[in-house]
Amino acid sequence: THGVAGTVVTINGNSFTNASAVAFNGIPAASFVVTNNSTIGAIVPAGATSGKITVTAPGGTGQSAADFVIDSADLAVTATDLPDPVFIGSNLVYTIVVTNAGPITASNVHLTNTLSGSVTLISASTTAGSLDTNASPIIGTLGDLANQSSAKVILTVKPTATGIIDNTASVGSDTPDPSLANSSVTTSTTVLPLVFLSSTNLMSNDLVRITWPTPCNSF
Repeated sequence: THGVAGTVVTINGNSFTNASAVAFNGIPAASFVVTNNSTIGAIVPAGATSGKITVTAPGGTGQSAADFVIDSADLAVTATDLPDPVFIGSNLVYTIVVTNAGPITASNVHLTNTLSGSVTLISASTTAGSLDTNASPIIGTLGDLANQSSAKVILTVKPTATGIIDNTASVGSDTPDPSLANSSVTTSTTVLPLVFLSSTNLMSNDLVRITWPTPCNSF
């Protein structure tokens, strides 16, 4: 009734002798063997989607009463950046969370994180698996992620140029994902120049003028 690509499925019915085709929602089975007139063993093909199983034999084509469901794991990735805005040369921390909404375990989960070209990586950590930080993008090999569980990756960087910088994280696994829209996220951060305060003696009324070139918050 359900499985992933490569699953061996036993199909029960009748008039299967000399069957010429088996398909999973229109995708031909990777292979099949007619055991006898009432039983076929078939392997779920790569790229199959949930739907009817069809068998074509000399008597015609029949389909299963119920859908065969392709097991899947809905992986999602979210990211935060703190602080935003950040001053050039200060630490910027990306917190990336990968979550498996199920309904089955996602196998061999991998994270790809592309940093802006105008940042320097300071440190990296993960709560699952390992990170390869020797090149860009950063690759996270997170292992298997159980249903309703999550993994967190923390990247600390130092911006080296002012402006808007982007960080993009995407996630995938060896298990089919029914919704790819939540499998990638881009975080934009504003990098401000260093704040240089200057003071000028106005030489009148005992006044001094304090100026700075960029908006200042929490000073």
